Amino acid sequence: MEKEVFIKNFLVAFLAICAMAFAEPRVHDGFFLNFKTGLGFLNVESDESERFSVDLSYILAEHFTIKIGGAINPHLVIAGVFSVSGASGEVTSDYYNEFYERKSDAVVLNFLLGPGVVFYPAQGGIWDNFFVGGAFGLGSCGVFLLEDEFYRNDGFYGEVVAAGFGLQLEVGKEWWVSGNWSLGFDIAYTYVFGEDVDFSDFNWHSHAFQLRFSISRS
Repeated sequence: MEKEVFIKNFLVAFLAICAMAFAEPRVHDGFFLNFKTGLGFLNVESDESERFSVDLSYILAEHFTIKIGGAINPHLVIAGVFSVSGASGEVTSDYYNEFYERKSDAVVLNFLLGPGVVFYPAQGGIWDNFFVGGAFGLGSCGVFLLEDEFYRNDGFYGEVVAAGFGLQLEVGKEWWVSGNWSLGFDIAYTYVFGEDVDFSDFNWHSHAFQLRFSISRS
């Protein structure tokens, strides 16, 4: 009797495994919601003259992205994207260091807001839920000084903000953990170019590389 029960349970388990192996892979369908967070490199620099030049780089900048949209087919998701990267630390200027032996703490940010796509090229196998994506839209970057007295001697503002466009590219993979939720990770690059809102002749650039972890609902 025990032998028959064991054989029956074994066959049931074997058939269940076979059914899972031949079942259609899960795909994103309908509503799509995605949150990403991570750390990475962030740089903000200007094309300004030597006097006002700024070149700031941070290794452990924080990052957050949210996407809201929908899957139009099993391979393609279209979504609105909001992305922000930020870091805090010291800001230096060759010009000011020549006259003032002081550094000023600052917060550095870049933003991206616009439409984006996520493409899942394959279903099933090792490439299941592997994806590439991108977004393009409004971009902004800024340097916000926490001790603006450093610049007041020369009439410089306590913050610098540039507005223009932004671009983000990503590649990664997801794993389904339930019928509607998946976890994943990706590597992303974000570029922001903007014109100084106070000095139109000055352009600013921001580059960011991130390792991000994500959770998706579909």
